[in-house]
Amino acid sequence: MGYDNRLPDYESFLEFEEVYLRAVALAWTDEDFKEKLLSDAESAIEQYFNYRCPWSLDIQVREVNEKEIELGAGWHPPAEGRQGFWKLPKDTFYYRLPPKPDTIDPEEEPIALAAYNDSGPTYLFTCC
Repeated sequence: MGYDNRLPDYESFLEFEEVYLRAVALAWTDEDFKEKLLSDAESAIEQYFNYRCPWSLDIQVREVNEKEIELGAGWHPPAEGRQGFWKLPKDTFYYRLPPKPDTIDPEEEPIALAAYNDSGPTYLFTCC
């Protein structure tokens, strides 16, 4: 399960998105918050927005770097009849590959996978 024993649902993803956007907006105007967000995103988000991510995730925030900006990352304002748009580098997404149990009998593999899945939605690609 998630930290608060909830199953992830569409609403929890929307809530996370809202907090993320609020954090971006605040980081643009509050240098102290920006520093906290970059050094410990989870604590900063909890302190400023009273939000705790319900999933077992290590949330890290980093700024777009100079090389990425040189390659065109950033906001491109409206020009010559086109709308403004953002061009940003891809985010990185990691997930853990659990180790195969050393002493597992091949007949027990499905049971081990079912137990992993049954660990709840705390871990990526697991469910209730």
